[in-house]
Amino acid sequence: MDKIKQLIELRQEQATLKLVIAALEQDIIKEVPNQKLEGTTKTEWGSVTNKLSRKIDIDIYQKGISQIPAKYHFVEFTPKIDLKKLRAAEGEHHKFVADCITVKPAKAVLKIKAVE
Repeated sequence: MDKIKQLIELRQEQATLKLVIAALEQDIIKEVPNQKLEGTTKTEWGSVTNKLSRKIDIDIYQKGISQIPAKYHFVEFTPKIDLKKLRAAEGEHHKFVADCITVKPAKAVLKIKAVE
């Protein structure tokens, strides 16, 4: 039981540290001047990379896409994931699911160079 208590305490400390680190990172990111809306801004101590998430209104796209040349068609239609079936497949066919599904959050990335 001592190990369980220790693990619980460490996890609580870890969760607190994650919040503190995230807040500190956001404070540092806010202080970097002239950041690009999307892309990397270099500093003397490292860089800040900002990303944008994009969402498309399919109805508007499908109504208007015929008005522009095919070389400018910027949406690729891909199969939709059925989350309920995906979760079921993860249990029975974990490796296959892991091989074909990629999950990526979009957020700013803070890199720190070694400080002497």
